[in-house]
Amino acid sequence: MSAELLYSEMIEQYEALETNNQRINYLQKHNNPRFKFFINLILNKKIKFSIDPPPYRPAEEPAGLNFTYLDAEMDKLYRFIQNHKLKPAGLTTQKETELLLVTLESLHKDEAELLCKIMTKTLKVKNLKKPLVLKVFPDLEI
Repeated sequence: MSAELLYSEMIEQYEALETNNQRINYLQKHNNPRFKFFINLILNKKIKFSIDPPPYRPAEEPAGLNFTYLDAEMDKLYRFIQNHKLKPAGLTTQKETELLLVTLESLHKDEAELLCKIMTKTLKVKNLKKPLVLKVFPDLEI
């Protein structure tokens, strides 16, 4: 990921692309495990989250000054996915909710909103389709 771009900004850039070749090039440019997992979370209907996003206070900091970024949180999102193999056995719903609350309030407000939409499966990204994504990332199981 480009250090200066939020995932919400990357989605906006992707949606502005006009051709499939531009979209393919954009996805290839951002080919890294965290971004691929992000795309998988958007498109994979099999991934279910074990909790709903709690009410949170959106961060007021401008982009670039947040405590954390969605890119940095990708490796930790397994904690909120039902039956994930890395999820600790003793993680209670209350603790999960507390962890998610801290994450949401630490992210830029646009990224927090993006994560909530991913978790509730309400995120629609213009022209982000499985066949195109699988052309770029054939190893994704979506």
